[in-house]
Order: sequence, then structure tokens, then C-alpha cells
Amino acid sequence: MIERHHLDLIRAVEQQGSLTAAAEKLCLSQSALSHSVRKLEQQMGTAVWIREGRKLRLTQAGQLLLSLANRLLPQFEHAEEMVRRMARGQKGMLRIGMECHPCYQWLLKVVGPFLQQWPDVDVDVKQQFQFGGMAALFGHDIDLLVTPDPLYRKGLIFEPVFDYELRLVVPPGHPLAGKDNAHPQDLEQETLITYPVETERLDVFSFFLLPAGCRPARP
Repeated sequence: MIERHHLDLIRAVEQQGSLTAAAEKLCLSQSALSHSVRKLEQQMGTAVWIREGRKLRLTQAGQLLLSLANRLLPQFEHAEEMVRRMARGQKGMLRIGMECHPCYQWLLKVVGPFLQQWPDVDVDVKQQFQFGGMAALFGHDIDLLVTPDPLYRKGLIFEPVFDYELRLVVPPGHPLAGKDNAHPQDLEQETLITYPVETERLDVFSFFLLPAGCRPARP
């Protein structure tokens, strides 16, 4: 079986011109390199080099293997470098799930400087995880989740990125339109239009209405 180290040594011998120089480049002893060559020749059933005095000349089989080495080894080396850069966070794909639609404009401002610093990292913003991003996060479909919910769960790191203010929007002429601030009791007879999620996931309920024992007439 032809293995990568066989291709490495064939290319090294051709580049360096001798077994001694090739062994030094590959950090091997000359005997270890010679043993690898003999083992390869035994496996293939043919010689790779023919010795002509102090020089080595590739046989047709050796030339075929050298051609293979020149094609494949640069691809191996490129792949290894890409994997190393991925391991250092310098290359790859950052998949971001969005549950917070108002956060999208904020994200655009953050992504720009990030891409300038890490130009070889692609960013894929996935918005189809509407209010179901946790499953995507635990399923490794996304790498991070932008969510309005503070989720403190084992295996997760929750990092607040900014604060925001809840605003109540009412039509002109509404009794609350002239007020600077609304109180929980002000909404008990009102129809409240919010995102279509469980009430415990909405800050207006968790931090405003429910602590005061209030609920709107129609959530």
C-alpha cells in the first residue's frame, strides 16, 4: 500500500539528489529511509530507483510515484494548514442563529469589524431558527445563538451583549398615548400584541406584568 510517507521520501530524494540529503531533510537516518524504500519496492514488486554510480535514477514506476507525490503532497500540506488555521479560529465558517429580530441591525454592525479582522472566516446568519434556536445550538447546526432570553444551562456560555428598553406602542388618541410611562395595571384591559411565543419568554410579562400580578385582557 502506498502511504504518504512513501511519497514524502520519493519527492525528498528527487529534490535533494541523494538518500543522505533526503534523510536529513526528513529527519530520518539513512538506514531508516533505505529500509522504507526497500519495503515499498517489495510491496510494489518493482524497483523505484536504479543506482547509476553515485546517482539514483527513477524507474518508470518511480516517475509515476513522483508525479503522484507532486500532485498530492501540496494538497495534503494545504489541507493541514487550513485545519491548523481552523483550530486557531483563523479559518472556517461561523454560523449564527438569530432569535432576536431587533438585534439584526446590531449584528450587522458587529460582523463588519469581525470580518475585517478575520477575512478568511465566513459568517452565515441563520434566521430560520425562529424561537427554536436552542435545539439548533445543541444539535451543532449553529455555533452561537443571539437570543433575548438569558439561558443559563449546563454546557452553555451566556454572554450579555447589550441592554435594551421595552417600548409600548399605542395609536394616536389612545388613553396611554399622553403618558411618559405605563404601569402594569394600565394594560389589564388592553389587547397586547407581542411575538408569538410562550409568555414566560417575553420580558414584558416576566419583568413587568407578572411580578405585579397583572395580565392584559388579550395577550
